[in-house]
Amino acid sequence: MRGITLYSKPTDSPEVGFLIRKGAGSAVQRIKTRRLFWGLFNNTPALLPSGGGYLFLFHHDFRSTQDLRPLVETLLARSITLAE
Repeated sequence: MRGITLYSKPTDSPEVGFLIRKGAGSAVQRIKTRRLFWGLFNNTPALLPSGGGYLFLFHHDFRSTQDLRPLVETLLARSITLAE
């Protein structure tokens, strides 16, 4: 997906991490993106399929939006499809 790369691996418990490159915006934009994603995963823990570790890498093209859930669901669905 443009601006985000998702890496996944099988793990015993769900794990999630974020790497936001400096080119992904100013410090304020990067912090906002990080907070929005952490809030999404903290408020909806069932969003992550069990048995996987996920690392989101944000590139310079990504711009955060308020409506992140459909974006994350699409990314996770693609990663599950590719793993099969």
